Amino acid sequence: MKKTLGLFSISDCGGCLLQLCQDLSLIDNLTSSFEILDFTKKQPPTDTVDIGLLEGRVRSAKDIEKIRMIRKRSKKIIFLGACALKGNFVKPGKPAANYIKHDYVLSGCPISSGELTDYLMNLSWDKSSYQPDASVCFDCKSNSNDCFIKNHTLCLGPVTKGGCGSICVNYGGSCIGCRGEIRDANLLKLEEISANLEKKELISYLDGKA
Repeated sequence: MKKTLGLFSISDCGGCLLQLCQDLSLIDNLTSSFEILDFTKKQPPTDTVDIGLLEGRVRSAKDIEKIRMIRKRSKKIIFLGACALKGNFVKPGKPAANYIKHDYVLSGCPISSGELTDYLMNLSWDKSSYQPDASVCFDCKSNSNDCFIKNHTLCLGPVTKGGCGSICVNYGGSCIGCRGEIRDANLLKLEEISANLEKKELISYLDGKA
């Protein structure tokens, strides 16, 4: 029997769930193993779903009530994107993580559709998933990017989980930390050096002061 996969969204751009639609072959893989139930524009289910994918940031009491019901009705909750985990670093809002427990996080802004599919297919076979704890700096080295910090501009790459392919840096922007901190992130050291770098306000996103 197929597992049920519930899609849930609160106040955000919808970009993370949109990644499911970017590649039809990914949808084919998922529908072979899951019954996909879209709750993004209606109330949470009355019956339990096996896996709930939740994106978005909390902006109202109604959002809090909704995500608590989603948690109650989902055997597993997977947070999608920076909004659910951190509350978003561009627009105001609080993370869903402040109000409900989650079983797994796929972060990013937006998430990687490939990572999501790999994780869900492992779940369908009751296999565990592993996320490497290397920083974005490793992605940058693989892509032969110049280092922003060496060029006197703050970049959160040294403390942020890699796996994104350093996409922001590839296109000329410094890492903003949307994938969350690596396990041994030295935020104190980064704060220390940030005083002498441009874009020093970025550090407030990771340390929760944004």
